[in-house]
Amino acid sequence: MSAGTGGDATGSTNAGTGGGATGATGSGGSGAGTGGAPSSNPTFHIFMLMGQSNMAGVANKQDSDLNSDERLKVLGGCNQPAGQWNVANPPLSDCPGEKGWNLSTAVDPGIWFGKTLLGKLPEGDTIGLVGTAESGESINTFISGGSHHQMILNKIAKAKTAENARFAGIIFHQGESDNGQSSWPGKVVQLYNEVKAAWGVDYDVPFILGELPAGGCCSGHNNLVHQAADMLPMGYWVTQQGTNVMDEYHFDHAGVVLMGKRYGEKMIEALGW
Repeated sequence: MSAGTGGDATGSTNAGTGGGATGATGSGGSGAGTGGAPSSNPTFHIFMLMGQSNMAGVANKQDSDLNSDERLKVLGGCNQPAGQWNVANPPLSDCPGEKGWNLSTAVDPGIWFGKTLLGKLPEGDTIGLVGTAESGESINTFISGGSHHQMILNKIAKAKTAENARFAGIIFHQGESDNGQSSWPGKVVQLYNEVKAAWGVDYDVPFILGELPAGGCCSGHNNLVHQAADMLPMGYWVTQQGTNVMDEYHFDHAGVVLMGKRYGEKMIEALGW
């Protein structure tokens, strides 16, 4: 259903083909709709939002980015009480985060990812988003020994105590700070394994990587994005095709929305919702 959103990393011959932007832009939606079939045991589906500034958000948020649907929650979030589940509104990572950058006026792709999932959410279920993005950071800061690793573990420890919680997937936009480094795909796999271990689950979840924007600093890194997806047990990537940048590094508002919808559509496909 998500033709053009990128490849499947499970050995598929489609991995790395990318495809056009058509088909990826169409049905993201803003959360409208009744969702999927009722669930016999309501589940709190929890997704990790990971990466650097293009996941944390830079473009200014607009009224269309806001959410009032109680089924879409965020753990903490910008300018909301920390350590509790709040109605999700952008930005979803802490502001300021551990680095101290305050991007409180920004929109991040995670909110449009969540809104897109709402259209297929089984009746009675809810979605929880856990934002751990930090702007301008190497992947080395997120894996064990890195300066933000404990923050990730702390958020997971809190999230997993939620009633009926199920760790459901990860979306990841990072690489600008590690542009072209051949060791990067292996570190993405390490991050996935460490997150899964922290959750204490014995099943694999979708890990969806976003391509870095074209026309900026780092689109050559996208070959490594595809490589990392191929190395993961449930790895996927979504294309940046059709997006524009507002500077050398960052998607403009329309690009943030489009990437968020593509993450959501690919996650729906991966989970079979």
